[in-house]
Amino acid sequence: MAGNVSSNGMGTDAPTAHEATSYASEFQIGRFGRGDVAKYLARIGLDPSLYLDRKPSYELLSELQAAHLYSILFESTAVHIKDWTNDDAEIRLSGGETAALGEAAFNRLIGLHRGGYCFFLNSLFASLLRYFGFRVSEVAARVNYQVGQDPEVVGLRFKPTSHQYCVIDWEASKGERYLCDVGFWNSQSLIPIPFHDGATVQSPTPDGTFKLVQTTCLPGTESIQDLTPDPSPRWTVWNKVEATASTKDYWAPTYSFALATMGSADLEVLNYYSSHHADAAFVNFFVCSRLLQETGRRTTLYFREGMEHEGSRCARLHTTPTNDGDLEGRWIRMRVGPIKQVLRDEFGFQFPDGYAGN
Repeated sequence: MAGNVSSNGMGTDAPTAHEATSYASEFQIGRFGRGDVAKYLARIGLDPSLYLDRKPSYELLSELQAAHLYSILFESTAVHIKDWTNDDAEIRLSGGETAALGEAAFNRLIGLHRGGYCFFLNSLFASLLRYFGFRVSEVAARVNYQVGQDPEVVGLRFKPTSHQYCVIDWEASKGERYLCDVGFWNSQSLIPIPFHDGATVQSPTPDGTFKLVQTTCLPGTESIQDLTPDPSPRWTVWNKVEATASTKDYWAPTYSFALATMGSADLEVLNYYSSHHADAAFVNFFVCSRLLQETGRRTTLYFREGMEHEGSRCARLHTTPTNDGDLEGRWIRMRVGPIKQVLRDEFGFQFPDGYAGN
């Protein structure tokens, strides 16, 4: 366990040196041991010798969240590619597998310098935080179908529950809690959001301002009361989209949730849905994306069926936002060889000799 633990389950002092990693299961939460935390810290660009014995605080939480987001890729490659050895193989969407959580996800993140989406990234981040003595509630949310679009124009419609994030506190926070999310791709706050109605933060990235709002029901369902005969309070993260020369500014919801801790078995089911169901987001597009610390811009490799260049199925590699609005970037054939080369050169993927999988 991480340090001495008080009766409320929160760490009360610095972590000890002898602890071992425990992965989440039906009867235990995930928590990294000291050795794995050192590897994780090095992976996100932090000196383990300066961090391993720190106590939980807002400053530490903010530093860990920002370092993770700048260092770890948001990507869905495993859903679409099962075998990386045949360079000529055509990549078909959903032709891969459900990459496992827990130890397999840690090895993928640390050993292969790859990434993942919310269920990988936030579950690993939660295990990292618990080492330091943070109390972490892993929670699931419904994502807005039209993320980033004006709800007054396109309306509100939320996907099935298919996103994971974390709500965090610690003994010295004295009841103040924070929403942290390291797995939402774009519309992503770089800093923790205080967990109370109306809390607003200015993220130092192009994604801008975020606000947490509490309501009595899912936004957009207020007039359909028979949909929720047993409503629970909802929390929704909103992102402010700034005005352009042709549009006004507006607030767009990213995701909405009822605050309830999810067990590892439930998260595994949601992870399976996200990588298999025909309507799941990650089944229908290929993505690998990294946030650039120097500029706050984002480099992304993206493909959806119907994207072609010179008669061939191609993904687009581009960096946003651009000064001139050009999103053309480079076109990459949707074959294992060209995609693997870009993932290695642009995103730091490692492909060990003789290793074909994810």
